[in-house]
Amino acid sequence: MKFSRYIALVIVGLLLNTSDAASQDYLAMLESNSYSEFGKYLEEEVDLELFRSKESLKKDAALAKLRERIKAFGPVRWELMHSGAAETTGSNYIIIKTYNKNDEGIRIFLHINAEDGQRKISSIRFRNML
Repeated sequence: MKFSRYIALVIVGLLLNTSDAASQDYLAMLESNSYSEFGKYLEEEVDLELFRSKESLKKDAALAKLRERIKAFGPVRWELMHSGAAETTGSNYIIIKTYNKNDEGIRIFLHINAEDGQRKISSIRFRNML
């Protein structure tokens, strides 16, 4: 009985570490301007919300707007703020913070669906730091 609990804890720990590793990968791609690599993780249609302006775009259009918005902001510092999983849907989310040279910050929310072992970003939201 104790052994099976131990195995279950190890599996949960590995899954959590995998989620953190994936979160760091998304952060690293954005920080290094690796948009073509980041685009591989987008669903074919992405809900993009830039400071309360919402639209649903095809993957390439969403990626172009994301790149444009990040470039205009001029980030100089990035950090992973939070990553987690929705309890009921099996989806994950990541919150990234980035700051520009004036120390103004924005939060970038990534909503990630997992289907058939594939993790795809379905929604990206930008919010000003509180």
